Amino acid sequence: MARNRTKKKFIERLLFSQLFMTVLGLGILLLLSFPMAKIISQKHKIDSEIYALEKEIDAFQGKNDALKKTIEYMESEQFTEEQLRLKLGLKKPGEGVIAVKGDDGKDQRKDNGSNIEDNVFTIAGLGKNEKKKKTNPEKWLEYFLKKRKIN
Repeated sequence: MARNRTKKKFIERLLFSQLFMTVLGLGILLLLSFPMAKIISQKHKIDSEIYALEKEIDAFQGKNDALKKTIEYMESEQFTEEQLRLKLGLKKPGEGVIAVKGDDGKDQRKDNGSNIEDNVFTIAGLGKNEKKKKTNPEKWLEYFLKKRKIN
């Protein structure tokens, strides 16, 4: 009986001791922190997904606005006139048509067989301002073989 009493007192002292309570509290805190960390991770993942979807929505709205403007333009009188001029070679009464040829001698205007008396001019040097793009091997050869100026 004395042994049971001392055992009970030992257990009571152990249960109500500051060290035991601290360890018990830390254990409970640790057990609660794992699900909480998982929830925070899921929340972050969902927030980043929402942000990406919002950016995608903005991009689609921009494309939608551009398409609306294109539709409005295509329904306009100006677009109709341009298409009649380009594809059918029509012109308004009192207008004159001038075709410009480049250095290569090709007519820059599309002619669909219309019987329009046009003035055709050749402009010298029309395509000369365009620089020839160098290929990657040409750039490397120039880089290694070109003499460098030393200041």
